[in-house]
Amino acid sequence: MKAKYCVGSDIKSEMGKSFVFLLCLFICGSHGIPLVHSELSDAACEDDPNYADECPVRAAEKDYCKDQEEFMRKHCLKSCGFCSEGTKPPAPEVCEDDPAYADKCAEKAAIEGFCKDHEDFMRTNCPKSCGYCSGGTAKPPFPIVCEDDPAYADKCAEKAAIEGYCKDHEDFMRTNCPKSCGYCSEATTQPPFPIVCEDDPAYADQCPVKAAIEGYCKDHEDFMRTNCRKSCGYCSEEP
Repeated sequence: MKAKYCVGSDIKSEMGKSFVFLLCLFICGSHGIPLVHSELSDAACEDDPNYADECPVRAAEKDYCKDQEEFMRKHCLKSCGFCSEGTKPPAPEVCEDDPAYADKCAEKAAIEGFCKDHEDFMRTNCPKSCGYCSGGTAKPPFPIVCEDDPAYADKCAEKAAIEGYCKDHEDFMRTNCPKSCGYCSEATTQPPFPIVCEDDPAYADQCPVKAAIEGYCKDHEDFMRTNCRKSCGYCSEEP
């Protein structure tokens, strides 16, 4: 069958026609239809395998794909319905520690268990020091919607309304009540490194002994809160 719609089909010589015919068969196929498609097929549009389980869940949240478009275009093309837009996959990200924490990342990562105990924070800001890089790229966590911690939802607004409270208790309020204190929109503000709640090493041997004495932590609260927080159970308390 003669190939159709091929350039050069009006060539007169038999040799020229034969050459063009073979060329068309090679390029266009037996029916003159190009074998190479310029557009990316839907089959090639998939969610990033690293996020395959979470993409559909996140995409199902109202406006999540729109609000976190940059991240979702990179990792959840299919779930967010971006395939038909011809979106190209992004260039590989270089896995580095956040420059804002560059001086402390290696130091914190050297502390036994720190990377694991504070994985969300360290995976985001210190992936290289903690060894979370894979093949030169880091797997960033899904963007976090800035909300108050549900465990403190009833009290956040009340506490934030007290003049100076957010500032005086910034570490706690930034972690648990960022929305009520207005920390959500502070793009340039870096969250502090997670604080490890431990007894003061200088009193490590005596803290458990003293804390075991009934009423001791309460009677000597200022001292014990400063030096024996873990033994007295002050770690999980709000200010």
